[in-house]
Amino acid sequence: MSASVLGFLALALLAQAGFVWMRSIGEVRTGERRPLVLGIVLAGLGLGVLALWQGAGLFGSIAAGLAVALAAVFLTLTVLGRQLRATPAVAVGQPMPEFSAPDAEGQPFSSASLAGRPYLLKLFRGHW
Repeated sequence: MSASVLGFLALALLAQAGFVWMRSIGEVRTGERRPLVLGIVLAGLGLGVLALWQGAGLFGSIAAGLAVALAAVFLTLTVLGRQLRATPAVAVGQPMPEFSAPDAEGQPFSSASLAGRPYLLKLFRGHW
């Protein structure tokens, strides 16, 4: 396989990784797809470096260089943008933590008053 083809293949892999990552963001599934995307990015990085090392032609070198640059940016942002994996305060199916807050009329309300009865709790962010 020629070095130029490797360069274009590397760029195609990085484009695919970008597509999968953007789709994962839209579907809120980045955590489970991260290993797949990282594997594709690393494969593209390896092919790009190999294409540059084998002396790809002008367009192959441009494609390989772009693939290597995109992979480096993605990997850097992945390392710098790590979020802490905290245990959620409330999990689905678990009891709600007790709290107190003013109700719509400004009277004190305690979640303990709902114990033993079915209820629907709606929280609003507010209006401004």
